Amino acid sequence: MAEKRKSGATAGEEPGDKVLRARVAERTRSQYNTMNVHLKKWLQSSVPGAVVGDVIQLPLKTSTCKSFLASVTVKRKRGDASGKTNIPNSYSTVNGYINAIKFLHKEGKVEIPKDLDDMLKAFANGYKRQVAKFKENGTMSMQEGKIPLTTEAYRFLAEKALSSSKYGAPVHCFLVLSWNLMTRAESTASIRFDHISWQGDALVIKIGRTKNDQEGKMAWPRHVYANPFEPTICPILSLGLLVFTLGARREGMSALVFDVNVKESFASWLHRICVDEDERMTEIGVSAKDIGTHSLRKGVSTALSNSPAGPQAVSVWLRAGWSLGSVQG
Repeated sequence: MAEKRKSGATAGEEPGDKVLRARVAERTRSQYNTMNVHLKKWLQSSVPGAVVGDVIQLPLKTSTCKSFLASVTVKRKRGDASGKTNIPNSYSTVNGYINAIKFLHKEGKVEIPKDLDDMLKAFANGYKRQVAKFKENGTMSMQEGKIPLTTEAYRFLAEKALSSSKYGAPVHCFLVLSWNLMTRAESTASIRFDHISWQGDALVIKIGRTKNDQEGKMAWPRHVYANPFEPTICPILSLGLLVFTLGARREGMSALVFDVNVKESFASWLHRICVDEDERMTEIGVSAKDIGTHSLRKGVSTALSNSPAGPQAVSVWLRAGWSLGSVQG
């Protein structure tokens, strides 16, 4: 008798579970799980009986969640779980813990009580306003996360990338494409050769999905143009050099433009250059510790938003997938 066709589900997994799991990105899922480990440790020390064995008892009480969220509004000393500082956590961090609590109930297939759900929403709104006050009175820095890369720093990095004997073409191409496409590093790294085509004098690149558009509803083609007046930052020339140097690698039906580890390689190169050229970067107005891969997207969005003769704000918003308030200077 012919063997029955396997469903594709792994041991302990029912058919369709992978589809359901895809509702939350793996990176986000990992972050939520890490946050819920912190929640479990806090419960074990602060709320006896809330954790039985190694399992958090659901649903959680509203008062318990409120106390926990209050504890994570303040940063703790590195390596000291009990040592609080006077430095407030960012809104995104606290909101992450709120979403992690919701995720915990969702994964446990336990409905969140209405009073708990209402409290979580109210806490998020209240802390957002509190953070705004902290920034106003100087308790918190106005700048959260990595700072926007200036156009001068971008040109400097492009020149350094061209002179790199170890990374060279891949790093330079990754740099200028990320800047011109206004994409996150993950999106640039995902570009495949069959995502690229010509339309008139423009190179058309399609991005399947982005962090804030997991379903790909706004995956419109992005047009990139040559810059013959500044060859060091010309994306068309850079992509051409990459292909002629390393080849198109089209042995498969759909080949990546960059190596699978390009994001990590680029981040490593960027950090090393910023540290090695710290004096020059300081002259330009940026600090090594404040620069990361996300600085590119922030930088080009900010530059365009602040340019009197630049594109309309809605065009910047559509290309970067960002709310206007977070990219204006």
